[in-house]
Amino acid sequence: MTLERARRSAALPVALALVVYLVLGYGVGRPFGEAGDPTYFIHAGQAYRAPEMLPPDAFIETSTGYDGQFFFYLAQDPLLTGKAATRDQETSDHIDNVAYRYQRILLPLAGWLVSWGHPSVLQWTLPLLNLAAVLAATWLLAVFLRSRGRPTWAAVAFPLSMGVVVGVFNDVSDPIGAALFLMGVLWWLDRRTAAAVAALTACIFARELYVLPVAVLAVAELVRSRRAALPWLIPLAVFGAWQAYLRLAFAASPTEGSHGPSAVPIRGVIEKVRTVVREDLVGAANWELAFLAFVLICWAYFAVRAVASIRAHGRAPTREQVFPLVGLGALFLFPFLTDELLANVPSYTRYAAAVGGLLVIAFGLWGDAMSRFLLVGSTGLLLFNPIVAVLPTRHQGLVRPPAPLSPQESRAGELARCIEAAGVVARRTEDAPPGASVVTLSTSGGRAGSVYVFGDEAAARKFHEGLRGFVGPAGDVELSGSVIVSWPRGAEAADAGAVTGCLG
Repeated sequence: MTLERARRSAALPVALALVVYLVLGYGVGRPFGEAGDPTYFIHAGQAYRAPEMLPPDAFIETSTGYDGQFFFYLAQDPLLTGKAATRDQETSDHIDNVAYRYQRILLPLAGWLVSWGHPSVLQWTLPLLNLAAVLAATWLLAVFLRSRGRPTWAAVAFPLSMGVVVGVFNDVSDPIGAALFLMGVLWWLDRRTAAAVAALTACIFARELYVLPVAVLAVAELVRSRRAALPWLIPLAVFGAWQAYLRLAFAASPTEGSHGPSAVPIRGVIEKVRTVVREDLVGAANWELAFLAFVLICWAYFAVRAVASIRAHGRAPTREQVFPLVGLGALFLFPFLTDELLANVPSYTRYAAAVGGLLVIAFGLWGDAMSRFLLVGSTGLLLFNPIVAVLPTRHQGLVRPPAPLSPQESRAGELARCIEAAGVVARRTEDAPPGASVVTLSTSGGRAGSVYVFGDEAAARKFHEGLRGFVGPAGDVELSGSVIVSWPRGAEAADAGAVTGCLG
């Protein structure tokens, strides 16, 4: 293959990305002694574990795990028949927030269709669905670059961007959502309305984050062509209907319990920087600050381009001139992320899953030095990221397979399920006194209570005496064998009765 043919080949960046993913995928489990094991992508945790819904000998983290486990469980119960959860549950044994997780139904539904809900098949097909969508978008980006006379190798910046790689190796829906969004934008630029509308509608079912740039695109089309723009309202109408259904059919709103944006831009980033400086962190923290700076620069890049386009073209811009607004819409929420979200690398990098692809499109449209610089920066950040090892490393994994549950942990889990079934919100918590497991309660009147489960009655009696003195007249503390129930004074009798019934 000559250099010129390689420069124009749409297959080359796809092949390169595929090789990189195969190498990375094989290496994900190596620190834990199981190279190439796809169950590491699930990130199942003890708190929501479902042994009957996991492949044999699946890796289980010692903590709560990560979001991929919820997609994995929903892909085996997309109709919510009770295996993973039901519609009348705010939370279940295996799903932390049923309505919130279910709104991103595209990946679980696709996973169920290609595996029929069998966990041993699903462990492979779920990440492969994400990868297939990413590679398809990469090919379209390469074709777009070739049509603009740009080197197609730049398309590799999308599959090798941080948010996409982290998403694929965590079994979450951000990669397929970003891929569909980018495909929709490319088809929009290419005047292929039907394909673009379908892709933009689908991406919202993968990640509701993309409703903002899709809305920007629809408004721009309304300004440009009015009646001819009506098809571009379809994604927003479908999204609105889907959200209305979730609010009517489920026990809680899909936004309840989710991380809302900060009202003050950059506040979370400033807190992140202060944490790094205060704790004198090195290594991963340096990379985190570099990544945050990179995304904010991308945000500013599209913002400046958008303002310049509005000033220059007013009410009659072309689609190419509207694109900076769409790119800004896709990244708009990033400066408003809270310090809570910014504490977790996989969580906040997912908000920038589309940034690599947006930069590729920008490079194709304008070919400016800034887009080239940002494309190189995106790939460079991936090489040194602290989550998925790209370069050779000798670091050993910090996560170990969980130890067997103690008797009090098993008992606390049983009580939580029984109390939840009786109509009282009950959740396990790791904040417990030594030798005990705790279930936190929330009454129908909004009051909080706790159930402490000890391994022996002597320890329970000792803690009971101290707790009574601490609570005083403000609450009721009852001892039943090795179990202590703490209620606020005047708690609802029905709630108290439900808990008492579960204690037997």
